[in-house]
Amino acid sequence: MEALTEGCLVHYAMANGEHRPAIVVNARENDNGPAEMAEGFVNLLVFLDGPQDGGVDLMVQGHLGWVGYVRCSGRLEPNTWHWIERS
Repeated sequence: MEALTEGCLVHYAMANGEHRPAIVVNARENDNGPAEMAEGFVNLLVFLDGPQDGGVDLMVQGHLGWVGYVRCSGRLEPNTWHWIERS
């Protein structure tokens, strides 16, 4: 498993179900230990696909959105992050 640290690229599952690339700006610890465990919480800078991507879950500045204290979800639930799918 990859180590989760600041600067990692991940996917953010938007509230509308679409995924956007995001960069980890702060990897937080949780009750289970360091954020490098997949369940870690992160703050993300999300790369948006224009103004239509803005929503209540993001603080938007131009084509970037910031979202804080985001948890990991292997089920790709809205408003969560996951590792980028490999094809």
